[in-house]
Amino acid sequence: MNLPLTFVNNSDEVITGELKIDVPKGLIPASTLPKTLILQPNKAVTKYFKFNTLFPVSEKQLLKIGFKAKGFRDALETEMTIIPKGFPVMQSYSGKALSENFEVNIEDLVDGSLDVSLKAYPNIVSEMMTGLEAMLREPHGCFEQTSSSTYPNILVLNYLIKTGQSKPEIAARAKDLIERGYNRLVSFESSGGGFEWFGGNPAHEGLTAYGLMEYIDMQAVYDGVDDEMVKRTANWLFSRRDGKGGFGRNPRALHSFGLTDEATMSIYITWALTQAKFDGLQKEIDFAYNKAMQTKHPYQLGLTANILYEVGDKARAKKVLEQLMSIQLENGSWEFKNKHKSAPGSSGNALRIETAALALTALLESDNPHMLSVKKCAEFLRNSRGGYGGFGNTNSTVLALRGLLAYAEFMKKTDESGEIVILVNDKEVARQAYEKGAEKIVIKDLGQYLTSGKQTVSVKFVDAKNALPTTLAVNYHCKMPPTNKECVIGLDVNLAKANVKMGETNRLITTITNKTTEGQPMTLAIVGIPAGLSAQPWQLKELIYKKTIDFYEIIGNNVVFYYRQMKPEEVRVINLDLKADISGDYESPASTAYLYYTNELKSWVGGNKVSIQ
Repeated sequence: MNLPLTFVNNSDEVITGELKIDVPKGLIPASTLPKTLILQPNKAVTKYFKFNTLFPVSEKQLLKIGFKAKGFRDALETEMTIIPKGFPVMQSYSGKALSENFEVNIEDLVDGSLDVSLKAYPNIVSEMMTGLEAMLREPHGCFEQTSSSTYPNILVLNYLIKTGQSKPEIAARAKDLIERGYNRLVSFESSGGGFEWFGGNPAHEGLTAYGLMEYIDMQAVYDGVDDEMVKRTANWLFSRRDGKGGFGRNPRALHSFGLTDEATMSIYITWALTQAKFDGLQKEIDFAYNKAMQTKHPYQLGLTANILYEVGDKARAKKVLEQLMSIQLENGSWEFKNKHKSAPGSSGNALRIETAALALTALLESDNPHMLSVKKCAEFLRNSRGGYGGFGNTNSTVLALRGLLAYAEFMKKTDESGEIVILVNDKEVARQAYEKGAEKIVIKDLGQYLTSGKQTVSVKFVDAKNALPTTLAVNYHCKMPPTNKECVIGLDVNLAKANVKMGETNRLITTITNKTTEGQPMTLAIVGIPAGLSAQPWQLKELIYKKTIDFYEIIGNNVVFYYRQMKPEEVRVINLDLKADISGDYESPASTAYLYYTNELKSWVGGNKVSIQ
């Protein structure tokens, strides 16, 4: 990086001053930095200071620059983050035994990028709070993604209040996030009623149903929810009934909150309205029961069981729940056919998580919960936690939180003291004690004990009768992209020129492809921009105006492009002219594209190199 610093001498005489540059960790000057500088009268001069990167630095660093002469001084500081080259790989291993062995395989490691930590959770509340951290890492551009940082706070805060465990600092943080989230969420209300991802018109039935549940749960912990808005939202959903037990679908959208069948979407909307305590839905409830018992679709059965328990129809609820549990797998999940999707469009592991969460909440509502089935569901959900604490996408995480918090209230387990010992290939590398009632336990910097290749990481509990749920997070960058072959979205990102001059623009061409003959739901592309180049806000806004994209946001050195949908075999091309700001040689972060509701399947492409003169 060639850092340009401009010095201006507005006086009529030569100034000799003292220059001080504090370089952040991870950067090194390419040559000795000058300690003094001579400035000519009434002139400005730009000097370039060259730096090389030594290694990645995950936390933000400060670059500080100061100049003083003749009793005057000026200074500035700016935040910098140094990220690894290559492609991010996130592995997580969860367990809940007094002694666990995790077989870890680290392949194609980029030097300096390995970050390994162990998190243990003394109680389920600490597990849930960690889930918030994970979702704050996701883009937050639309209605649902704003919910990703709002809805979990609602659920956890409500649980803490009900169980008398609310702490002032946690409650204050949660309420602040809830208030900010609410103000953003209501801005996405459609002019014709209901809600849409970016506030467009007409609204989306499924997304509106999801929002209605969120607002109802929010009312328990936040006084600012507008009752008229809630009634207006429910009335709009009621207006979408088709008279046969189902609901109409937004004709503009290919998928309308997820590429799922009409029956599943209708049952989901009925579930939302009953969760929100609205009456007058008998025809829709009967439709849900008959359809779910006919198809034996696990997700439909889970929704319907919750509907029936909510309205007090215990006899039919028991029949549905018995049918659902009769097809549960030994690991606590359910098997799905390739075409099966949840109402939001989740498939794969996210769909299994959503179904297990629905089953768990229904089981806990039954008169005599079958404890083996309850524990199977709870353990499957806990073992599905990712390295950052979340449970797949926004919807699967919210449902998992709902289920596990209900389970926590049901179990009310007592905490105890103990000690955690960590071994790598049978050699002890870390040990940490914890006290009864402790908050989340984190053991960091374990990456120094691991290398490329296969190794065994063991976690053992000492002086404890019960193990705590644990998650070993192994995060690193690899040299080759870990593209999942099952990802249906293709991505290509290229810079037009490898060499440009400062002040010029360089076109970044992004091509996003639906590789299938079927329509796909919400699609994201997170495109890396080389340091030294910057996107131009006016052009990004123009892309929305011209309907080249549906929405965008900038996160660090990435621009995130959103599409509500991708039509069969559709190809989208985005041309973005980046401005060359700072001279040097750069390589952009890796870029990725994926379906929002199936975020475990991603396509990756490598970074683009550019030299700015």
